[in-house]
Amino acid sequence: MNDVSALDLNYDDCLTTNGTITFELITGFVFTSSADTVTMMIPGVLHLADCLDHCRQNQTCNSLNFETGLCVLLSSSALQLPDALTPSQFPVFTIYAQKICLKSMFYLKKNFHN
Repeated sequence: MNDVSALDLNYDDCLTTNGTITFELITGFVFTSSADTVTMMIPGVLHLADCLDHCRQNQTCNSLNFETGLCVLLSSSALQLPDALTPSQFPVFTIYAQKICLKSMFYLKKNFHN
């Protein structure tokens, strides 16, 4: 079962440790899972950056599928369901992205030395 609240805690932890929420991009792949993981479909999105912004601003979005003209926000990601990430039939036009946290150097140095 998908535990979205645990993911929300990770994102909160990311922000409290001066981390940056960003995205890992995987081209030529699509996240295919049950319909309950789709939180929003946004047609008319022509730029990847706009799709990433939609996901960044949506607390329940953990990943997305992007094809020119369609942005699909997802509540799950390949981190939880790795088998759901599959090669796309249209690899040139499909991008999968998942939220990740880049920890600050201060946080990493502090925890490395403790």
